[in-house]
Amino acid sequence: MLFAAVHHEILLDLTVPIAAWYRSVTAEPRDDDPWPTFREFCLERSTSIRHTIATQTTQTNEIGRCAVLLPVLKIVADEVGPLSLLDVGTSAGLNLNLDRYSYRYQPGGGLDPADGISSAILPCKTNAETPVPAAIPIISGRRGLDQSPVNVRDPAQARWLQACVWPEKPERFTRLAAALEISREHPPPVFAGDAIDDVAAHAREAAREGIQSS
Repeated sequence: MLFAAVHHEILLDLTVPIAAWYRSVTAEPRDDDPWPTFREFCLERSTSIRHTIATQTTQTNEIGRCAVLLPVLKIVADEVGPLSLLDVGTSAGLNLNLDRYSYRYQPGGGLDPADGISSAILPCKTNAETPVPAAIPIISGRRGLDQSPVNVRDPAQARWLQACVWPEKPERFTRLAAALEISREHPPPVFAGDAIDDVAAHAREAAREGIQSS
């Protein structure tokens, strides 16, 4: 939470000195010891950083995992037809847009959405045992469930989601930015609720939505 809170402060003001060490916002980051600058920055922004730590919860939404899930989902879709997705612990629901991302399996080839190459391109290494799909499965329904869902159209909430990405992983930061933009155009339905108490009702709704859309 401390590192995310500091990252959040940097995203609010990219001109602060500590930003020079952050790969997420700097093309050629410094590689010397950041500790003195980091410590000074934390002391200067202590009130804001403490407030963020006290009021926020960790939120992550890594769309890279869609490349791992896609082969299994395609196997299921080949058996049952179009799929209706329910993502529990969905955060911003970005994984629900998996059919709007491009995939680059190595080896195995590439897959793109029906409307062309996506701005979110997900690489994935494979081996001889990997059932690389020949196409992206049809998604007929989608909904997400989370105790504290993230509204992608709220700049402050989207910024916090970005702040929770490790800054030394710029490829994740880039993927997240692309996924947020796609989800602003195609916002997945995300509901506040508990994984134990509410999942059964949402599973029934997901099933109905899938049947109605098929």
